[in-house]
Amino acid sequence: MMLGAFMWCVLFGFGTSFGLADPDGTPRQVQPAAALREDFGFELWLAKIELLEQKVVDLEGVVKQLNVKLTGIEEELNEARNCFQKANHLQTIDFEKTAGYKSCSESPAKIPGLIEIRPPGGAPFEVNCDFFYRGGAWTVIQHRFSGEVDFYRSWNEYRDGFGDLKGEFWLGLEKIHRITGSGKFELLIQLTDRDLKLREAQYSLFKVASETEHFTLKSLGQYNGTAGDSFGYHVGMKFTTWDRKNDLMPGANNNCAQYFHGAWWYNNCMQSNLNGRYRGDGESTCWNTINPPEYPWCHGFNSIRMMIRAVE
Repeated sequence: MMLGAFMWCVLFGFGTSFGLADPDGTPRQVQPAAALREDFGFELWLAKIELLEQKVVDLEGVVKQLNVKLTGIEEELNEARNCFQKANHLQTIDFEKTAGYKSCSESPAKIPGLIEIRPPGGAPFEVNCDFFYRGGAWTVIQHRFSGEVDFYRSWNEYRDGFGDLKGEFWLGLEKIHRITGSGKFELLIQLTDRDLKLREAQYSLFKVASETEHFTLKSLGQYNGTAGDSFGYHVGMKFTTWDRKNDLMPGANNNCAQYFHGAWWYNNCMQSNLNGRYRGDGESTCWNTINPPEYPWCHGFNSIRMMIRAVE
């Protein structure tokens, strides 16, 4: 239809130009074809018309291909939109249902990211869950990987928690106490050294007391892993910060947290210091394990993650 109308317009225009018809369409006497070819280059015009026809056909083919591609893009966009709506709906359900749960272990929807839990003893709060590593259901209580967050904090800050749950953070001793006081939990510590080697220390039973007991590390259970046991030395110790001395270091003015620039369940003083300075000799995050011997003395780790999970 389009091509026919185009040809009619072209021929009509040529007709008026060549004297075949008046502008109103009234026919005139036609000159011999040979004269037209000779006087106006009729063959050249026909070639141009054929070329234009081919270009129109080519354009129609391109338009059809674009329509097919657009249809495919629309289908992909609709599919992506549906997936997003489903994921958003599931996340909403997750937040609504987990408000009464004690930890990530009881979350009904295994969606990566933040969820809200409510262990006994207070208001609900958000936590970061790992639903993939070693069977999932881990509640992350500490994460360090860049040094952007300063971990040399006060007692109140360690009690309440600080940082960004999507980045570096300390969940908070009060929250850790509420979670671990609601049942039996194991602890997994992941340490990535400067050579990017991952070492792990797993403890079968992890429990932290309340603030009235200075958040004492009540139990650790049995050790298992590849990092060596540098946490057992701290069982039974109260938590110490730069402004709250609860360690066993002799001297009222001697504070392990100040000496090692951190906050931990210091004894006299420590074999581990995972809340120390991110990097720096002598005051950094430390896991003082004899085996493996390649670990430096308190020179810091590339990343640290502490996670807990409910056990039967």
